[in-house]
Amino acid sequence: MSERIKNIVAGTTFGQFYCEAMKGLSDAADFCGILAAGSQRSVDCAKRYGVKMYTSVDNLTDDIGLACVVTRSGVLGGNGTELAKALLSRGINVIQEQPVHFKDVEECEKLARKTVFTTM
Repeated sequence: MSERIKNIVAGTTFGQFYCEAMKGLSDAADFCGILAAGSQRSVDCAKRYGVKMYTSVDNLTDDIGLACVVTRSGVLGGNGTELAKALLSRGINVIQEQPVHFKDVEECEKLARKTVFTTM
């Protein structure tokens, strides 16, 4: 049996759908945290799923292998793309909810090639 990947979900509005999906993948993945700004909804969501609440990429543990970024991307005026870049810089694989501007996708791909793919 292969090792289960530790993962987090960033964002808890639409991110709750990802939390539910991660819970359903418990054979292959270890849903271990939520990364959010710290609203009451996010705190409640972390409690509901029994996972740790993180409010900063800097506070994430080094064993997290996957982050689902479910916050608005830069093209929609949000910080999702910057968050994805910060996670990729730490060597964490990222799934980012769309829409994402093609230039942002290119930047993330370049960053992933430098960081994520070299640590695998």
